[in-house]
Amino acid sequence: MVQDVFFEDTLLAIARLAGPSATYKKKNLSIGHLPSLMSTPELSKDVAKLVAVAENATAFAKDWRNRHLAHRDLDLAVGGSATPLATASRQAVEDAQQALRDVLNSVSLRIGAQRQHTI
Repeated sequence: MVQDVFFEDTLLAIARLAGPSATYKKKNLSIGHLPSLMSTPELSKDVAKLVAVAENATAFAKDWRNRHLAHRDLDLAVGGSATPLATASRQAVEDAQQALRDVLNSVSLRIGAQRQHTI
């Protein structure tokens, strides 16, 4: 039971990091904001590509959040005709985490390089 709780909490954290940049005009702290914060269009484009990869890699976690963890899809809960949940394996979690690391490391490296040029 504890393992399930930790696994589901990990899925929620992944979904939150890769979630939309805004919900109903309220900004969210997510990787979706990062491209707009880059200092040049080239950097923004590069980071946007990594964000797109990460969003794809984290789609399974968002499905679990939307239809099982944060909300309960009625058809899914009662065994109706719902589409099964996306596969959420340890490998899928690791792939999602790596994609998120790639985004954050890229931004970190670029910010560090920008700071060195301004010093």
